[in-house]
Amino acid sequence: MIDAFEALDIKTVVLEAIEDHKEQYVKLNLEQLYQGLNPEGEKITPEYVQGPYRRKKARMNTQPGEGTPDFYLTGGMYDQTHAQVDEEKIEIKSDVEYAQYNEQRWGDAEIWGLDPDNHEEFVQETIQPLILEKISEQTGMT
Repeated sequence: MIDAFEALDIKTVVLEAIEDHKEQYVKLNLEQLYQGLNPEGEKITPEYVQGPYRRKKARMNTQPGEGTPDFYLTGGMYDQTHAQVDEEKIEIKSDVEYAQYNEQRWGDAEIWGLDPDNHEEFVQETIQPLILEKISEQTGMT
């Protein structure tokens, strides 16, 4: 048993768990965006400018409130959003061409990342059980 613990690479276990469930991370981020919330759990700013587009968006999705961006018009940005995991971070990006303009205007930090509640849900309900399962498998402990 001691040999199994010595051979255990926790960092690799954690990275594998995150990689295995990065789609859940993206899903939580997109649900949060649809509500108009940034990674701090606050309304995304700056708001859309006054005018027809702002009113149209408010009618399409009432959750964020009029003027608060949700980055959802046709669904393209959401459909083409994915995550990459490396040893430092989870990076979320969308492959639609106009995503770069949203990121320039609002900033990556205003769009991508989980708010505290979603982060806790991802860690506690998704990643932690998987890490414990992987450690149990590798060490033979149940």
